Amino acid sequence: NWRMPTLDEYDALFTAVNTVWTKVDGVVGLVCTDKTDSSKTLFFPAAGYCYDGMVRNVGRYGRYWSSSLYTDDRQEAYNLGFNNTNTYWYNSDERYYGFSVRGVVG
Repeated sequence: NWRMPTLDEYDALFTAVNTVWTKVDGVVGLVCTDKTDSSKTLFFPAAGYCYDGMVRNVGRYGRYWSSSLYTDDRQEAYNLGFNNTNTYWYNSDERYYGFSVRGVVG
C-alpha cells in the first residue's frame, strides 16, 4: 500500500513539525520533528536532483515529489524542496525532473 504523499499531506506535515538542516549519520538533509512529540522525526536527505542527464546539488538541495499535479499545468507536479536556508512546501516543476520520492503507507 505504498504511495507518494499528496500536497495536502505535505501541508499537514509542514504545520505539524519544526525543521532543521543538519547531518545524520554523515548525510546532510532536513530533519522534521513533531511539534508535540520530539521523539517523532522524519529525515529527508539532501539527495539533489537529476536534470539534463546529470545529478546535481547532492548535499545542497533536496526535492521530493508529491502525487498532486499542479492545477494550472498538468505537466507539472507539486514537490517539497529545501536547502540549508529555506524549505519550500509548494514548489511545482515539470514532471520530467528527476526528484526523489519518499513513499508513505496508506
